[in-house]
Amino acid sequence: MSSDDTRWQLTGVELHDLEPELCLLITPNGGQYSITAPVAGFRAWLARCDGTRTRAELLAGMSPDHAEVLDVLEADGCLHPAIGDDGARRLAATTVLVTGAPELTGPLVEALGASGYGAVHPLAGTDIPVAAADTVLVAAYTHPAHRQLTALDALCAEHGVRFFPFRVERGQGIAGPAVEPGFGPDFADALARRRSAA
Repeated sequence: MSSDDTRWQLTGVELHDLEPELCLLITPNGGQYSITAPVAGFRAWLARCDGTRTRAELLAGMSPDHAEVLDVLEADGCLHPAIGDDGARRLAATTVLVTGAPELTGPLVEALGASGYGAVHPLAGTDIPVAAADTVLVAAYTHPAHRQLTALDALCAEHGVRFFPFRVERGQGIAGPAVEPGFGPDFADALARRRSAA
C-alpha cells in the first residue's frame, strides 16, 4: 500500500473546549496546542481520523491549517497508520493469559477480553495450554514481585511465550519490559540493570 493510500487513525488525544471557537488539544506526549476554529466542527473533523480515510480525504475542503495539525499529531505519535486486516487478524488469533494479584487480574481479564483478543483467561498453574507463538502472558502485581516475575519470565522463555510484567514499587506502577523470548533482554536482565543503576 503506498503512503497515499494510508488510512490514518488518531488515538490518545484530549480535546477541551475553552470557548465556542477555541479549544485545547493535548497529546499523550504532553503537547498542548491551542486550536482556533469552531470547536464543534474541529471535534467532528478529528472524529473522522478513525482509520477509514486517507490524508487527502481528511484534508479535502479543509483549510491549510488542518494539514499542519495532522503533521503535529503524527510527529507526536498519536496519528498513525490504521491497523489493517492483518493487525485485526493477529489480535483475534492472540491468546492472553493473565496472572498475579487477584485485585488486578480480574479487571485485566475483563478489560482485555473486550479488546479484540481471541481469548483472555487466567493462567492456571504453570501449564501453557496454547500455541506459544500466539500467546502472551501478562503478570500484574501490587508489590515488586521480583521472585514471581523472574520465575514467570523463565517459564515463558521455556515455552517460547511473550511476557509482559506489571508491578508496583515504591508506590509507582512499572510496566514492562515486554519480553519476546530470544529477542533482547529478559526480565532478569532488566531488573539487574535497574538495580545497578540505583
